[in-house]
Amino acid sequence: MNLTGLASCKTCHGDLGPTSSCGTCHASAGFPSWDTNCTFCHGSTVTGRQNPPVDIQGRSAATNVSVGVHESHASTTIATFLACTECHPARTASVTTDAAHLDGNGIAEVALGALARTGGAAATYVRVSATSATCASTYCHGRFSGGENSGNGATVNWTSTTQVTCTSCHGNPPSSGRHSKHENKFGAGSATTRS
Repeated sequence: MNLTGLASCKTCHGDLGPTSSCGTCHASAGFPSWDTNCTFCHGSTVTGRQNPPVDIQGRSAATNVSVGVHESHASTTIATFLACTECHPARTASVTTDAAHLDGNGIAEVALGALARTGGAAATYVRVSATSATCASTYCHGRFSGGENSGNGATVNWTSTTQVTCTSCHGNPPSSGRHSKHENKFGAGSATTRS
């Protein structure tokens, strides 16, 4: 997709919607809903993966905010995969008519959703530059009883290449549930896992 918006495309192609030459061509190639499907531009149309391990400029370095830790959130082994709409505004209109989506600045809009705000968490996302952004006070990263920093949650670097651990979001050991029973039985800091 064009990083500077669609105005320059429309100069030659006119309307880019479903009935235009663009829509007709994409439909005949097997992608009739290309303009409302996140995966078409930001993921893989072959595998159906929605995350951008490669951004729309072809970059794959996790130190770019456009790539960051999308991979960890969309293919995690410790939790359910996150839908795009958990962190980005839901798109119901075509990208060809959604001015907020293709506003020409090449920066994705982030609007942390219901999961990040569970229990009234005041989840925030701050983009500092093209290589620096953070999430803070999210339910996902410790904004719950027994969570990191007395339940206020951890501030997590979106472009960090360091894997988060249990103690990145939870107290050590967590103060909720049956964790104290396990701590007393197996000893603090025990690597033994029991269920």
